[in-house]
Amino acid sequence: MIQDTIHDIISDVLHSRLSEALDKLKPIFAEHPSLVDRSEVEEIDNAFRMMLHYMDNDADDSQRMDLYENLLCRTYRVAADLDISWRCKNVGFYISQFSKAAHLNMSPSFVRTVLETYVSDMAMLSLGVDDDNGQKKEDIVARHQSFIERLFASIIVSCQWSDGDRNFWTSLLLSPTIDIADRELIMSAIMISAMNQFDVNKFKTTMAVYKDAADETLRQRALVAFVFSWRNDDVLNIYPDLREDVAEITLLPGASRELLELQKQLIFCVNTEKDNLKIVDEIMPTLKDNMRFRINGLGIIEEKPDDKMRDILNPEADDEDAEKVEDTVRKVADMQKNGTDIYFGGFSHMKRFSFFNAAANWFLPFSFEQPDVMRAMQQKEMSDMLESIFAHTPFCNSDKYSMVFAFSHVFNSIPANMREALSAGGVVGTGLEKSDEDSPAFVRRLYLQDLYRFFRLYPQRHDLVRIFDDENFLFFTSAIFYGTPVQKHFPALAVFLHDHKRFNELRSLLPCFNSTQSATFTFMLLSASVEMHFKNPSKAIRLYQSALQKSPDSEIALKGLARAATASSELDVAEQVYGKLLELEPGNKSYLVHRALALMELDRTSDAAKVIYEADYRYPNDRDVLRAKAWLMMQQHEAAEAETIYRRLTSDDDSGIDGGIKVAEDYLNFGYSLWAEEHFGEARKAFRKFLEMAPDKDIRDVFDIDAFMLEIYNIGVEDRNLMAELVVFNGN
Repeated sequence: MIQDTIHDIISDVLHSRLSEALDKLKPIFAEHPSLVDRSEVEEIDNAFRMMLHYMDNDADDSQRMDLYENLLCRTYRVAADLDISWRCKNVGFYISQFSKAAHLNMSPSFVRTVLETYVSDMAMLSLGVDDDNGQKKEDIVARHQSFIERLFASIIVSCQWSDGDRNFWTSLLLSPTIDIADRELIMSAIMISAMNQFDVNKFKTTMAVYKDAADETLRQRALVAFVFSWRNDDVLNIYPDLREDVAEITLLPGASRELLELQKQLIFCVNTEKDNLKIVDEIMPTLKDNMRFRINGLGIIEEKPDDKMRDILNPEADDEDAEKVEDTVRKVADMQKNGTDIYFGGFSHMKRFSFFNAAANWFLPFSFEQPDVMRAMQQKEMSDMLESIFAHTPFCNSDKYSMVFAFSHVFNSIPANMREALSAGGVVGTGLEKSDEDSPAFVRRLYLQDLYRFFRLYPQRHDLVRIFDDENFLFFTSAIFYGTPVQKHFPALAVFLHDHKRFNELRSLLPCFNSTQSATFTFMLLSASVEMHFKNPSKAIRLYQSALQKSPDSEIALKGLARAATASSELDVAEQVYGKLLELEPGNKSYLVHRALALMELDRTSDAAKVIYEADYRYPNDRDVLRAKAWLMMQQHEAAEAETIYRRLTSDDDSGIDGGIKVAEDYLNFGYSLWAEEHFGEARKAFRKFLEMAPDKDIRDVFDIDAFMLEIYNIGVEDRNLMAELVVFNGN
C-alpha cells in the first residue's frame, strides 16, 4: 500500500536514512510522472550522490553536514506533501475537506482582503439605517460562513508551509483587523493539519501566536495547538533548532505553569467517560426523581401533578427532596470546579444536527449571528432565555450550538414557569466565580471540551490522530521539554498522576526526572507505588527502604514498606515495620491487626496472641479484630471458639459488631471452623456462600492455599478433595 511506503519514507528520513528513503521515493515518482515534486526528488538525489562522491574521495567540505540536514528536510517535505495528496484521494475526512476547499484561492492578498472586508462590511452595517440592513447582514454573514468553512478545509489539506507562508499566517493571526472568531478558527485548522502531519512552519506559527497574541482565547488555542502539533520526538533529528525555539517559549512568564495546567486538564479529558458514568449512576437518578417537570407521551414538557397522599404521609417530603437536589447540585459543582466535564454525557446525544456535518463548526466560536443560529432562533423570548442561560452556565462553544438547535425544536412546548426558571439561569452548573471564568485555565478548559467532543463524536474522527487516547495525551515526556523550565514541574505532575491513579502515565514520566529529582524522597515513594501497582513488591521494598533512609519516621513510607513486605512474603520485615508504626502511633487498630497476622504467618502465635489481646481490649466487637482473633484461634486448635466468632461475623444480625462489612473470606473461614468440628453439611453451605461472593475462585485451589491450616486438624489431601466434591455436587 502506497501510504505504508510513504510512512516508511518519513520514518527513514526522521532516522537519518536518506539512502533508504530515496530508494523508496524514486519509484513512486517514476510510476507517476505527473507528480509535482518530481524535479525536486531528482535534485535531492543528484545533490546527495554528489555529496557522497566528494566524501568518498576525501574532499574537504565544511558544509557537508549542513547540506545533509538540508537534504533530509527537503525529502521530508516531499514525502509529507505526498502523504497529504494521497489522503485527499483515499481517506474519508481528507476527501471531504478537499472537496469543501474546492481549490480556494489561498494567495495571501486574497485571503487577507476577504477577511478584512468582512470586518469592515459588518462595521458599516452597524452604522447604517437602511430598511434592508437585516437582509444585507444575513447575506454578508452567510457568504462569510461559506468562505471560512472553505478556508478551514484548505488549511487542513494544505501541504508543507514555506517560511513565507509562516510569516503571512502569523501576521494574519495577530492582526486586529481580522475578526477574532476567524482567527480562532484558523488556529484550530492549523492544529489539525500539523498534528496529523508535522509541519515545522505550522508548528512555529503556533509558538509565535502563543507568544504575542493579545486575545487570551486565541492565545490558549495556540498553546493547545503547539502541544498537539508535536507528535514525534524524532522530528528533532531533522529540525534540531526546534529545541532552542521551544526552550524560548517555555521561558515566557507563566508558560511552564500553563503547560502543567494543560497536562492536568488533559487527564480530566481522558477521564470524561468514566466521570460521565458516575454522573449517570449517582447524580442523574436523584435529579430525575425530584424534577418538577416531565415529558408526556406526546413529547410535550409538562409540570408533574402534586402527589396528595405523599404530602399527607410525609409533610416534610418536599423539603427533603429539595435538600437532596441541593446536595446533588453541590456535588456536580464540585466536580466541575475540579475540572470534570459534567456536560459531555448529555450533549453527546445532541451532535446529530446538520450544523455539525461541517468539521469547521465544531471549532467555531459561538455567535448568535451565525447563519444557522439566526435561522433557528425565530423568537426573541428564546434568544433572551439562551443568553441568560449562557451567561450563568459555562458551556463550551459546541454545546451552545447544540442547545440552540435543541431548543428550537422544543421551545414552544416548555411551560411558562419553566421558561421563567431557565431565563433566570436555572441550569445545573457552575460553582465558579466570574474571575475563574475569565482565567486562561478556564478558557483553555472550554476549548478542550470542544476538541474532546470532535475527536470522540465526529463521524470521520477515526481518520485523524486520536489525541485523547491513553498513548497520546501525556506530552510532558516529550524530549523537547528536557532541560526546560517545564521539567521543574515533573514532580507536581507525578503526584497528580498518582492521586488520579494514572499509573501507566506515571511509569512513563518518572524516568524523565533529572538526577536531582530522582534522588528525592518523593521520587522514591512514587516509584515504589508504581512497582506495587504493577505487582513488583520486591522492587518496591528497596525503594521504600531508600526513602526511609531520607525520612526514617515517614508513616507513608513505613506503611508502603509493610504492604510490600507482606506482598512479597517477607513477613519478618513486615512484622518489624508494623512494630515501628505502633511506636509512632500506639494502639492503631490497623497496625495491631496486621502485625498480629504477620506474627501468625511467622508461626509466632504466642506473640500474635499478645497483640490480638491488646487489639481486642482497645476495639471490642470490631469486625477486623474479630477476624484476626478467630484466625488465631484456628491456629491454636480452638476451632469451636473460632466458629462462634465466625458465626457472628456471618450472621444476618450484625448489630453488635462495629465497622466493616461481610466479605467472602468470612464464609470461607467459617467453613474451615465447621469442617474442623466435622460439621460437614454446614461447612458445605458456608463454602458455597463463599463461592457465590467470589465466583472467580476455584474451591480446590483455595483449599490448597490454606492447606497449612487444615493440616492442623489432620485434614489431608484426600479430605480436601472429598469436601470439594461435596461443595460442587448438584445432586440436591
